[in-house]
Amino acid sequence: MKKILLSLILFLSFSVQSANPSGMHSYIQNAPKITKHNQLKSVVNYLTRRYRNDEDKALSILTWIVMNIDYDEYYYQKSVDDNKSRRDLSRHIPEQGDIIETRLGVCKDIAALYSEMLKMADIDSQVISGCVAPKNDRKTCQENPHAWNVVWLNKQWELVDPTYAMGEASKMGNITSKGRYDRAVKKRMRSTSDTYKPRSNRSVDMTWFMTDPKIMEKDHHPNDKKWYLTKNKDKRNKD
Repeated sequence: MKKILLSLILFLSFSVQSANPSGMHSYIQNAPKITKHNQLKSVVNYLTRRYRNDEDKALSILTWIVMNIDYDEYYYQKSVDDNKSRRDLSRHIPEQGDIIETRLGVCKDIAALYSEMLKMADIDSQVISGCVAPKNDRKTCQENPHAWNVVWLNKQWELVDPTYAMGEASKMGNITSKGRYDRAVKKRMRSTSDTYKPRSNRSVDMTWFMTDPKIMEKDHHPNDKKWYLTKNKDKRNKD
């Protein structure tokens, strides 16, 4: 009987974990190392098997993204803010390739990856398209398209911005020529060590996980206004 009780206590202590991103790091560092998109499910299974509630699972997946994906500053600058006065910037927008193979992405790629991983964990999620700018600044908003997520947690929609949660996570910000960019991407795709090693010094900026809609609406403007989630509390419900 004592052995059964001890086993139950150990099971519960292992299964019921608090949503603490710092406590997740050592566990996430040991996640399966993958190089292909079709291996993603194995990572999701690993990241979520330790937790029982969807909030912790969603945070674990977000932490993996923060520790493993780099923001592609060069691609963003070329696709959104093509400064033609800089002669070393090619007018050609490069092909990024798969986000798992390159470990690079801009906001739409990162939000899509987060949503895909959540759905693999049976957590409903949608990618929200819009822009970022101060309120009523339409010109700036048009120049800054952005994408983030809504996630079904605790029986309501919650706002998560995985790109903002990454903070300063860019490895391509100092690249200004397409040739250097292409070589860097190819190197990343060949790498099996440094590129795919989790950045243990990175942590989730919790401001952008389950963010208060009133905070989000200050500069995040969805194309579909219902995703502000502030006008009517009922709109946080699925129906």
